[in-house]
Amino acid sequence: MLTEESQSAARSAQLVRSEDKRHPANLIPELCRQFYQLGWVTGTGGGISIREGTNVYIAPSGVQKERIESSDLFVLALQTRE
Repeated sequence: MLTEESQSAARSAQLVRSEDKRHPANLIPELCRQFYQLGWVTGTGGGISIREGTNVYIAPSGVQKERIESSDLFVLALQTRE
């Protein structure tokens, strides 16, 4: 039986996997590499995030931007007001 913590980790892992090139989990690492190559960010500086629906995909700080992979991303689920 999975614990609540392991279930949450499994859901998060699913959020950063997609074959769609336009999915935030694929866009953010690619944009980070391009921004680094263009000199717009250096080393671990700068940050990028994308909101899609109620999820916000966030690149980590303190990581070389040209080396970020989709599995490095954080996903924040926003709570909606009803």
